[in-house]
Amino acid sequence: MIIAKALACGNLLVRVEKTKGEKNMKILKLIGIGFLSLLVSFFVFFAGLEAYKHTSGAQLFRAQNPYDLVIKNARIIDGTGGEIYRADIGIRDNIIIKIGKRLNTEKAKIFDAAGYTVAPHKVEWVESLGCIKRDLASALVRYPENRIIISKAKNSQWEGKSVKALLSNPAISKNILEADRSAVAFISPVLKETEANDINTAYYQISGWRGELLAQDIGKIKPGFPASLVIFNHRELNNEKLLDYLLQEKLPPLEFAIEGSDVQSTKTDS
Repeated sequence: MIIAKALACGNLLVRVEKTKGEKNMKILKLIGIGFLSLLVSFFVFFAGLEAYKHTSGAQLFRAQNPYDLVIKNARIIDGTGGEIYRADIGIRDNIIIKIGKRLNTEKAKIFDAAGYTVAPHKVEWVESLGCIKRDLASALVRYPENRIIISKAKNSQWEGKSVKALLSNPAISKNILEADRSAVAFISPVLKETEANDINTAYYQISGWRGELLAQDIGKIKPGFPASLVIFNHRELNNEKLLDYLLQEKLPPLEFAIEGSDVQSTKTDS
């Protein structure tokens, strides 16, 4: 009996010691986990601090030096069909950032375009664009009337005619054209010479208009567009001669070409 009690007490002591050991292990594990969490927190904090310093430094540098290249005193044909105007063009990372007067030129390369005209590079043609097809209803919303040619319609007399020509008939309206949901049109890729009777419109037809057909931000001098530009001497080229080049879908003889912040001299015809 005495021996049995002694064994029971011994087992109890073992269980107590085992329980204490397990508790101590749990405490040690919790301490270890807390220590590791603290280390990770410090690491994340200092990594974030360094990233913030780097980002803040880059942002500060860009704020103080916003452009890689500034084209000053430019006479601009912007490829939108709008009027010619004069301004500076700020370029960074191959993108047009800003167009305006007296742009910040600190630490930027400067090209003085006084006496020159700056324009977007011609957008090279893609043959498949001549076959762009749309349903007539959506074409009427997106494209100018003089470039929408109806290829298929319930009224066969419409086929082969431009929307502009059809609307010259008082008996036909846009509502009547839109009502034919089966009608299909193709989009004329270029302006007719009789329509391009000024430099701005003619330039638009070989640059901005083609960019629009391709649904790409190219062919215009606008913020956010790539800085793919050409420069020619307008003092040696009257408006009539320039228009002749453009109606032939050519650029005039160039003095310089700009890709991003790289200015290259060129004297060749396009």
